Amino acid sequence: MVLAEPKKTKLSRRQKIKAQRSLEKVVNIVVEDIRHDQFLRNHLFLEKPDQDTLRVGVYTVKRENEMYNFYKHNYMIHSKIYAFDAAMAIVEALNIRHKDRAQEILGYESAYARNMNDMRFFQHSYAAAIESDPETAEIYATRYNEVKGRAEQALKKIRSFRLVRKN
Repeated sequence: MVLAEPKKTKLSRRQKIKAQRSLEKVVNIVVEDIRHDQFLRNHLFLEKPDQDTLRVGVYTVKRENEMYNFYKHNYMIHSKIYAFDAAMAIVEALNIRHKDRAQEILGYESAYARNMNDMRFFQHSYAAAIESDPETAEIYATRYNEVKGRAEQALKKIRSFRLVRKN
């Protein structure tokens, strides 16, 4: 028993042109959505070339010495960003061309970095004073808790700028 081959349907030239126009229309809609949707623009173009590097749009975020630096076309834009969330929020803001928002994030990141440094200082001072002067050690512990609270508030504010938040 021989099976008959299915009949191939040929598209007419008119049908081919209509299908091509429909396809072009859909592609144009997707491209426009990418241009206007912050999430799509920032996350469809996300790439991780190695463990310490992340590319978002035209920007590259590199982790160097426990801090984050970011570049645009191998030209350093900002350096020594303490928080990963701050680096990502700044890159996201720059990708959507909100330079004022990026400057505001940098202000909060500066407060976060200052408080983190103060935390390290008070922690070290507490450890040094615990044996020699317990009263002074308590002062360092209190100050440590104060700056820790300020650092947490600054980080919370930085995270509010992220376009995509982790649940």
